[in-house]
Amino acid sequence: MKKAYASPHRMLLTMILTLCLLVPSGLQAFALSPEEAAGEPVPYYIGTIATSAAISISSSGEAACWGYVDCYRGYTADAVMRLQWLNSEGIWIDYKSWDGEGTHVDFDETWNVPTGRTYRVKVAAVIYDEDGDAVEIVDVASGSEKY
Repeated sequence: MKKAYASPHRMLLTMILTLCLLVPSGLQAFALSPEEAAGEPVPYYIGTIATSAAISISSSGEAACWGYVDCYRGYTADAVMRLQWLNSEGIWIDYKSWDGEGTHVDFDETWNVPTGRTYRVKVAAVIYDEDGDAVEIVDVASGSEKY
């Protein structure tokens, strides 16, 4: 009985064809979002269109807090916006919070804050599909402001 061996030429041809299948046949052009270009992670949402959080503190200590969660049709958000301060150990502590729910949850609140701390706003939500099943958790934090 004679053993079948692949010739070196046949093995080389098989390797070349395999590589051709693995390497894309053309170049694809694509644009990067500003977040991707800056190297920031871009979230992949299931039921959420976008989230946002922002803070501005006046000279009198009034913290203007904004945020929103915007869902696709058929999805709803159970959301909370938290005004937080940074403690000496680098941990964000909740100072005040506001709740909301719906397809578009929009927060626009103010609260007086004491001096000598760093503050931020964080918006977080659980997103539900039309069957009432939780499909994702989203959150976003504003930049921080010292007052």
